[in-house]
Amino acid sequence: MARQPWRAAAAHRAAAEIERSVPPASVTNAEWHVVAALLARPDRLLQTSSIGRLFDAVASIIGLCHSARFEGQAAMMLESVSDVSARRRYAIAIGRGAPWTTDVIPMMRAIDDDVRAGVRAAEIGGAFHRALADLILTGCVRIREETGIGTVALSGGVFMNALLLSLADESLRNARFRVLLHREVPCNDGGVSLGQASIAACAMGDTACA
Repeated sequence: MARQPWRAAAAHRAAAEIERSVPPASVTNAEWHVVAALLARPDRLLQTSSIGRLFDAVASIIGLCHSARFEGQAAMMLESVSDVSARRRYAIAIGRGAPWTTDVIPMMRAIDDDVRAGVRAAEIGGAFHRALADLILTGCVRIREETGIGTVALSGGVFMNALLLSLADESLRNARFRVLLHREVPCNDGGVSLGQASIAACAMGDTACA
């Protein structure tokens, strides 16, 4: 799915019960029918919590990238065209159950409506990025209310996205959070590898890990 964002788009469209879904021109009828058959059996589908697949789906729905040649291509293309100057955003709600989950179906329907209405990809992308920044802020505010913790570390591969990082950083600081950002260690898999090596060193009794 990471190499074929159109699959993520098809899955989100199906979950949102969006009608008139058609395959991109680059997708064969055989591929489309296989995915359609899988989506008809949601009880047998694999689930993912990856925000990257959400970026993939949006990039495909607005026509930017249906097939990726390298990891993160769809998300990079979406970031590159997004214009946040309009200050539009889509709504995403966080549930109160444990664990917390987000319902992106209303947003996917709104994006589909915008595409059909001819809204520019730049404006849709900007509204999508602002929605994610709002989601980060909402979650952090809720954690602070429950725990008193006011320090936030923005880490993980999604924060390779400079636009999302800047929006989240700004909104958190405006809400009086202390924000920690990566400077010497990458926020994506490179940082994960370094952390794993550090933990392994400590487990082996290497005093240098301190």
